[in-house]
Amino acid sequence: PADRIYRCGEKDNFWQMGETGPCGPCSEIHYDLGPGTGEPGHEHEEFPSDAGGRYVEIWNLVFMQYNRDAEGNLTPLPRPSIDTGMGLERVAAILQGKLSNYECDLIAPIVERAAELLGVEPGGSPEADAALRIAADHARAAAFLIHDGVVPANDGRGYVLRKIMRRAMRHARRQGREEPFLYLLTRFVAELMKPAYPELMESADRVARIVKDEEHRYATTFQVAERVFHDEAKKAAGGVLAGEGAFKLYDTYGLPIDEQEEMARELGLTIDIEGFNRSMEEQRRRARASWKGAAKAQVAPVYAAIEARGRTEFVGYDTIESTGTVTALVRNEQEVEELPAGVEAEVVLDRTPFYAEAGGQVGDRGAFYSPEGEKLADVLDTYAPVAGLHVHKVRTAAPLRKGETVQARVDGARREAIRRNHTATHLLHAALRKVLGPHVKQAGSVVEPGRLRFDFTHYTAMTPEEIAEVERLVNEQILANTEVTTEVMDLEQAVSAGAMALFGEKYADRVRVVSVPGFSKELCGG
Repeated sequence: PADRIYRCGEKDNFWQMGETGPCGPCSEIHYDLGPGTGEPGHEHEEFPSDAGGRYVEIWNLVFMQYNRDAEGNLTPLPRPSIDTGMGLERVAAILQGKLSNYECDLIAPIVERAAELLGVEPGGSPEADAALRIAADHARAAAFLIHDGVVPANDGRGYVLRKIMRRAMRHARRQGREEPFLYLLTRFVAELMKPAYPELMESADRVARIVKDEEHRYATTFQVAERVFHDEAKKAAGGVLAGEGAFKLYDTYGLPIDEQEEMARELGLTIDIEGFNRSMEEQRRRARASWKGAAKAQVAPVYAAIEARGRTEFVGYDTIESTGTVTALVRNEQEVEELPAGVEAEVVLDRTPFYAEAGGQVGDRGAFYSPEGEKLADVLDTYAPVAGLHVHKVRTAAPLRKGETVQARVDGARREAIRRNHTATHLLHAALRKVLGPHVKQAGSVVEPGRLRFDFTHYTAMTPEEIAEVERLVNEQILANTEVTTEVMDLEQAVSAGAMALFGEKYADRVRVVSVPGFSKELCGG
């Protein structure tokens, strides 16, 4: 009926994902819980002025039909659509006659278990209720996230997980619970969700170990960080905690800035965020200045101009020797037309078999020869300061000119040694996941002819027994001498076929899949 339809203006009836991008008008569907059901002071207010909980939004229909540009102009989308989102828990609460999501049968049992663990009564105080709800919600999120392979970390998804877990722990500490408890709550979540998600039980022990380890780590960190925070708070001038002090808490003691802001609010303080950001930027500047690859980064502008004229065709997956034309010569960060003999410089070819350093794998070495077989230059390294451009660092043995045709030959023995170690990283990754669990993800690597280093995510140090088992699995595959296969296919097809992709990595539409049949299958750029 017309008396239940309201126009609320752009704030409520227009949706957009950001300042720019797809957007459009939307219709929000609210449910009236009835008079007297709102928060104190809002029991009898009428829609749309009520902000106290009597009217609950359960559904939003977004008519995605415009694109907003940086100037704020709206243009019609070529393919308009309707994007709809419903709050499952809100609908469940309403159908069950409850006034809050936390009272429906999806969450209420977790809240009750949290109350037992924290030793507080639901409804005892607003602070106690907040602690119980935060614990229930965040324990459920942690159980699913860790089951799916996320582990607490200082960046990315792992940081979000660590942040919500520590928020639950801090609120529990306010209720007097300093001993680990969240790990017990994640076990309860797995039991509760077992009918719909039986796979949660398979990882329940692993999830609990990760959570308990994080609880111990937090207890140690928080005791020191809390003391330092209160020392900084005592020095706060005009009710503002210094940004430099907040950065020290973040950088030295691992106390996230949003957690500091919450602690500051409880003391009636604010934090100098601009000062915090200045300290953060200063640290980044120092890090950039000390980075050993800074010199390479500085030459990128000259290569950006070269790349704009044409990218390098890489043929090194199929051959270690090919003919190419010199498209650019660079010496002392300047393009030149010719290089004399006996100098170090950089050379760009239109096509090359030399692999450029990427993803931890070192670049190829080798030599350039004339069509007549005369050595023109030794290739000392290969790298890509600009995406799509293979740059060869050379020491010339004879004059070399732009436009000249050269025979590019990779050092085959060295390439084979690198290939062996690269394959070993795939075997090691698969073995670690089999022994430690599917949460293990590659976090970095170094692949050289004589050694490899493999960085991975895990929540605790490996035991001697785990190390021995990983070594056994890898050596078993090496001794089996299984043929390694490579395929190039569409990204979606590769993932559907079970190839492992690393979250956060950017992949092209066509990807290379490296497989050790029956043991490992990964997307790979090396």
